Amino acid sequence: MEQAVYENWLDKQPIPGLPAECFQTEDSRPGVFAASHWHSAAELIFVKKGGYRVLVNGGSQVLEEGEAVLIHPRQIHTTICPPLPQVSLIVLKFDLSLLHFTGETTEEAFFLKPLEDPASPHFFTSVQTNSVGLLARLEGILEELAGREKGRAFAVRLMIAEILLHLLRLSQTRHTEAGAENYRIARQFYPVFDYLEKHFAEPITAADMLPICGLSYSRFAVLFKQLAGCSFTEYLNRYRISQAQQLLRDSEISVAQAAELCGFLDPCYFDRLFRRYAGLSPTQWLRSNTER
Repeated sequence: MEQAVYENWLDKQPIPGLPAECFQTEDSRPGVFAASHWHSAAELIFVKKGGYRVLVNGGSQVLEEGEAVLIHPRQIHTTICPPLPQVSLIVLKFDLSLLHFTGETTEEAFFLKPLEDPASPHFFTSVQTNSVGLLARLEGILEELAGREKGRAFAVRLMIAEILLHLLRLSQTRHTEAGAENYRIARQFYPVFDYLEKHFAEPITAADMLPICGLSYSRFAVLFKQLAGCSFTEYLNRYRISQAQQLLRDSEISVAQAAELCGFLDPCYFDRLFRRYAGLSPTQWLRSNTER
């Protein structure tokens, strides 16, 4: 079975046997790009400071301070950091099994059913998140995960269930035919994202993708932009630059080597694209990220 870029998030769980993780992350690098991916977990992204662009199954929205999105399992999503001073996020990932308690009633199962719909993410305004004290609840989970108190796994499980209780009561998201169609399109592109993850450093054009997904060029271009929020060429360039950033940050190779390993044979073109997406030259960006 073909897969999209799949994230094995379970390897990161901080409490053995508890399929959940929560972390806070900050970034001041405009244009930081997470490649389209999916995972078996539900994911809640809360913007504590700044702004963050999220694309889910073809829908796109910029989350501002205090806003949040609940992404369901198996939803293809991409995130881009807009050119703002700094972004601070709290991210919660959890397996839906955490919400299913022994003796679950029919009413409870029906209440949680929207989380199993892969077509429609839930977006929440700052007014809504403030009304349920989402920030304080997420910080409570972070505190439990960082501590060593007895029963912390049980505490985290209950806190996640309480967050979902309040958010699902607020959400007006409903399954729609348009949402179902977006999900069908997303699944059709799973092999494309899978191919790009494995071959991004090779010469690739949109025409090379047509046999993979069985679409005409014009249809591919329209649907890809609908799904990823940008053209195929821009997506590939962003992905390559993000991979170059990772290489520069995590290894001791030169800028020229990073460019070549990510499919850029022209150093000037690489430098120009890097400046466009990161706001700095590769050397400046590397210096700013090693001095932190």
